Amino acid sequence: INMPLAMLGTEWVWTEVFTKDFNLSATELGEFFSGPAFLPWHWMGNLDQWGGPLPAHWIQRGRQLQHQFLRRAREYGMKPVLPAFAGFVPPALQQAFPNASIHRASGWNGMASTHYLAASDPLFSQIGEAFLKRLCAEFGCGERMFSADLYNELIPPSSDTAYLQATTASVYEVLQKVAGEGTIWVVQGWMLHADPSFWQPPQIQAFLNGPPEGGIVMLDLYAEVSPMWKPTQGMYSHPWIFSTIFNFGGRSGLYGRLEQLVRGIDAALEANASIGRSLHGLGAAPEAIETDPIMYDLLFEQVWSSPATSNLTDWVGLWAARRYTSWGETVPAAAVEAWQLLRAGPYACERSQEGPVGSLIAARPAFTPVFGSSPTDLYYDPKLVLRAWELLLTLPGESPLITKTTYVHDVADIGVQALTNLALARHAEAVTAYASKDLTAFRLAGEHFLAIVNDTDTLASTQEGRLLGQWIKSARLCAASGAEDAAVPRLPEANLYEVNAKLLITLWAYKNSTLHEYSYRLWGGLIGSFYYQRWQQWFSAVAAALESGRAFQEAAFES
Repeated sequence: INMPLAMLGTEWVWTEVFTKDFNLSATELGEFFSGPAFLPWHWMGNLDQWGGPLPAHWIQRGRQLQHQFLRRAREYGMKPVLPAFAGFVPPALQQAFPNASIHRASGWNGMASTHYLAASDPLFSQIGEAFLKRLCAEFGCGERMFSADLYNELIPPSSDTAYLQATTASVYEVLQKVAGEGTIWVVQGWMLHADPSFWQPPQIQAFLNGPPEGGIVMLDLYAEVSPMWKPTQGMYSHPWIFSTIFNFGGRSGLYGRLEQLVRGIDAALEANASIGRSLHGLGAAPEAIETDPIMYDLLFEQVWSSPATSNLTDWVGLWAARRYTSWGETVPAAAVEAWQLLRAGPYACERSQEGPVGSLIAARPAFTPVFGSSPTDLYYDPKLVLRAWELLLTLPGESPLITKTTYVHDVADIGVQALTNLALARHAEAVTAYASKDLTAFRLAGEHFLAIVNDTDTLASTQEGRLLGQWIKSARLCAASGAEDAAVPRLPEANLYEVNAKLLITLWAYKNSTLHEYSYRLWGGLIGSFYYQRWQQWFSAVAAALESGRAFQEAAFES
């Protein structure tokens, strides 16, 4: 990795800019910054204030961490991509500058629309330059690489090509004026995938043509599934990077596209040789990094492989050996076989879905649970996962493998997926029993389902990285220490971080938002309390309806 995104410290720079250069108050900024768990969406203009107010200690902490991160990244020869002004501003700026061209963004997932300053307004360049000057003075900008996403899941106010080109030209002009010649603006191409009806070829070309040649680099963010380089003929000769999203929302579950990834990279390399040579690298842009390590191993190995890896059977065998053994050791055949089964199962996804199959354990209870872009039906034979788990579990007790951290992790990971798949089958039995008005069968299916939920909680709890308590503890420890006891975090700040940590992995947004469970986790403590209790209440309520001979009112239960 040589081009990491470096967004830490952004709020510190904005605090300096808006309070010292544009006379806004800390209170007014409190209505702008989101809580810490939601800052990535705040940076992209999707939301303001949600999960806030952002504590002053967090802002100072981000400044300190950014210095540490950049120092180490630069020591390794990396070129960090720093934040820049994308036009999103605090609501209070409208009162401070009543003649400024400030508008509401198109809105995102039911959250309150954010405010943006038109790039054609002279105030845009003033704010953009002030931000970059303070950023560069504090952290250095020698790499001259910046990130600013104007339209991440937001629709531009106009599809006029002249407007789009002028907007991106204005953004780049600010970057170049402060950072100098050779400045590169890095843009996420997710918008092209998310809103294809808006981003037609003329609009894409206009957006790309605002900066000078070579001034913009597009991340083909989901290229392993929805490659935007194809309809854009290699991004119309502008530099682009084949990027991947192996995880959405941090959701738990085994998921990957080994074959599709290799085919996609091969196709991109082949096309690049004939349509402009504008492919500049490979990358990963996951929303979490705790899942599916096999996918990252395969991806980054392709940097050194041309053409891409062709024999995945051999490669997976080598992967198992690397994962479980040291030099000179022999990997057990059962471990290799287990991973070959997983390659043919959860790591062979070809259909359209974002992330793993939705776990019914984590779903809001219903006859037909809904998970947005993650279907709940399996695209593979669940016996493949069950057999892989069995193979790893039946290794002899004297095998050196059973003491390996990677082995213990994988036994838990694969086991949780196997149990999740069993829960899916028991839920289907419950639905059938309800349709047949068979109370005895429904209760039996419910007992089995809840027993699986409990077993999943027990298994997940064997891993420190799968514990709700650790998640909450880590969040609370981010708080500043109280003056009376340096080891004890200040209570209000620690409580806010705990609320953020819990909110992210449960409701995410407000109660009736479609974002609920977007970031669910199959973790010990969360499964056994929150998920178990929801399903227990649901099975009891449905059984009571069956017993009384009335229809179950699902909408009433949900409310």
